[in-house]
Amino acid sequence: LEPRGEENWLTPRSSTVDLRRINILKQARASRFNKIRVFHVVSKLISLICPSSSQLGFNYWNLPEYLPCCSCVERKRPISVDTNVSQTTVWRPHMMALEKLFGKVLLNPAKAEAPTQIIGGPGKVIGIYFSARWCPPCRAFTPSLVTFIEEWRRGPKQGLLELVFVSSDRDAAAFESYFSEMPFYALPYTNRVKKAELTRKYKVAGIPTLVLIDAETGRLITTSGRRIITEDPKGENFPWKPKPLPEVIGDTFINAAGETVSLASLAGKVIGLYFSGHWCPPCRTFTPILLRVYTKLREQGQPFEVIFCSSDHDQKGFDSYFKTMPWLATNFGDGRTQALASYFGVQGIPKLVIIDANFRIITEDGRMAISDDPDGTDFPWKYKTLNLLKESYGRILNDSVCCIFFTNGSTKQLKEAKEGLQDIADEERADALAAGEEQLIHYFIGHPLDDVCISVVKFLKLPPWRPTCVIMDCTSRSWFDTHHIEPGELKQWIADYRNGKLKPKFIEIPGDQPGGGYLTTPDY
Repeated sequence: LEPRGEENWLTPRSSTVDLRRINILKQARASRFNKIRVFHVVSKLISLICPSSSQLGFNYWNLPEYLPCCSCVERKRPISVDTNVSQTTVWRPHMMALEKLFGKVLLNPAKAEAPTQIIGGPGKVIGIYFSARWCPPCRAFTPSLVTFIEEWRRGPKQGLLELVFVSSDRDAAAFESYFSEMPFYALPYTNRVKKAELTRKYKVAGIPTLVLIDAETGRLITTSGRRIITEDPKGENFPWKPKPLPEVIGDTFINAAGETVSLASLAGKVIGLYFSGHWCPPCRTFTPILLRVYTKLREQGQPFEVIFCSSDHDQKGFDSYFKTMPWLATNFGDGRTQALASYFGVQGIPKLVIIDANFRIITEDGRMAISDDPDGTDFPWKYKTLNLLKESYGRILNDSVCCIFFTNGSTKQLKEAKEGLQDIADEERADALAAGEEQLIHYFIGHPLDDVCISVVKFLKLPPWRPTCVIMDCTSRSWFDTHHIEPGELKQWIADYRNGKLKPKFIEIPGDQPGGGYLTTPDY
């Protein structure tokens, strides 16, 4: 671990080292960095007091070319590490993004603890595998995934892909038994908080789900990793990063008359990408609702167009269904539906994604927006930071952290709740957009006569008709409430929640342990 001529002092004597030697290296770097940092400060002080001090060898600027800090490592090659299981790369720049996602420790394929940063690095991809032994589709898919990663590690791109198992098993014994079959990393089963955060962050509605992220930045690549590795088992399209949306949408479409329509002709319009299929009963229910809103907006001269992305099983089914639609469609079987579904992480139909004229997403839940606004009054349905709680927000209640101010229904209290939450909700949205992340908390006002509010109040065993503010997180089965708080004090209370200062209560689910994480359901 000592300097050797012109070589980087960080370079080990052999091409591979074990984790114990890596820890020794980390301690040596930290010690040397502290000494040089002290030298910086002392020499600077001496040079200010005595300008001639450089003659004594205290020249502040006469320091080693490379200091043992993260900035130098970016200019040197990474260290190759052999964990006796798989060849990985330790990349020394800060890996805060991955630690924020998984915590500081994972279980490695040898079932021992390993630092999270070991799986990170530039050019790499991490697959987050949400699965459970009790789930039949999971047990069917896992062997294929194991075969895929074993073949990958024997190929030319070995070390560029790592998988992390996130368990939805009901107990630690089931997790350990299932994990023993996997040559992956895993989130420790005891870390249920991170499990819930990951489920919520990536909107995991069913398992098995494979989410792919950039290992250097932690940014999402796709939530459709399961489909991607099935279609591209050799990794020819690695790292599977999505193309720009205009390129994915394509240049031409067909209308109801079978004529070709160009993307350029849609300039300036709000576009709804409608993922649907004739065989799907909920789709057949929603399509007439969308049709009525579409017709009204077109009659009003609003710049709105819909593009049908078919999930039908064959050309005949597509033709039959498309005859009922007055809007455009992608050509059946040309692959764009699958590409767009991957781009937006579509996990079920019907789904309506609404984008603006600049191809920026307005909402990925256009179905809910249109169901709540059958007259199209709120077109183009831009996101509202504060809403009245109703049935259409059920998905958000299940998948996200929600702050709900339950009122007694009086005009005065509804106004106070809005005044207390509106600025907080606006600030939450602005911060999330600035950071390019999903917002953590969604804000609602509850009316005591709404069926969903009544159900939530009963579910949490709250006193009816009593003003109460609640933060509810179904993914971690926890909730927090306050009965004696003024609207002006809400901001501090919510800040205390973010900082972990509030004591949680647990949502009780019969037959399961409280606080055990949100139990996702198998997909179909």
